Amino acid sequence: MRNGSVLPVVLALLTLYLVWGSTYLAIRFVVEADLPLLWTAAVRFAIAGALMVGGAVARGTARPTRAELGNAFVAGVLMFVGSNGLVMAGQTRIASGLAAVLVALTPVWIALFDAARGERPGPMRALGVVLGLVGVGVLLDPRGSTVDPLGAGAVIGASLCWSTGTMWSRLRPMPTDPVLSAGLQMAMASVVLAPAGFALGERWPDHVPASGLLGFVWLLVGGSIVGYGSYTWLLKVTKPAIATTYAYVNPLVAVILGFFLAGEQLSPRSVVAGAAILAGVAAITLDRPRRRPAALSGAVEQAPLDP
Repeated sequence: MRNGSVLPVVLALLTLYLVWGSTYLAIRFVVEADLPLLWTAAVRFAIAGALMVGGAVARGTARPTRAELGNAFVAGVLMFVGSNGLVMAGQTRIASGLAAVLVALTPVWIALFDAARGERPGPMRALGVVLGLVGVGVLLDPRGSTVDPLGAGAVIGASLCWSTGTMWSRLRPMPTDPVLSAGLQMAMASVVLAPAGFALGERWPDHVPASGLLGFVWLLVGGSIVGYGSYTWLLKVTKPAIATTYAYVNPLVAVILGFFLAGEQLSPRSVVAGAAILAGVAAITLDRPRRRPAALSGAVEQAPLDP
């Protein structure tokens, strides 16, 4: 990276930290406004997906094969239906800052998946997995815990869905253009989310509070378009280890915003557990050069989800 390109990278990183870190608070506002969770996600991903696919096509990106389309559909269902849906469901029961900390577990699950496939972890990576699992154990220990287990379990399930989708995208043929791939995944996810919302009887409320509307718009514009656009640009101009530093910065942003803008409080147990989880993510990130390289496809490698 040339010296002249340092400033744009720094600005893109700051944008990523603030935008993706703030999406958890936006989800809280959507939940509090009693907006239909699946329908809002369907509309959000349909618009964002159409814009991203349209931009990729306008650039002359090669048309994906039938196999790539099928794989993109599976990845989209895992990451933008299962993962996003579970995050939103979990945030009906737990604070946005805590949800962001649990989402940061994604690199831990991916490291475990890699180990199950026979990849030998380096010492820092092994330490990171242990710290992450210890953090989960501290958080969910029923002895004196005030954390809602269903809410926390839903968000942990969300990170598992995203990790599974990431591994699927890494091992299966996917569209080579990351913007096209992400756009297809979002668009296909919306096709699943909309009928699911209808089947569950979701309805739009007669009145939408301003906070709920702003939360929805921010998820669409900030989370899906600005945030992912910044991330894909960073992957092209800098190392993935730098681009994915948001894995342990976003939870801090989410906790701070939740405290000052929504009055959220974290118990001492949650703080200790969160510190262990984020330390584990940092250790896994530092260990990345020891891993055998894996080609980037349409998914985010070693990265928590964008809610």
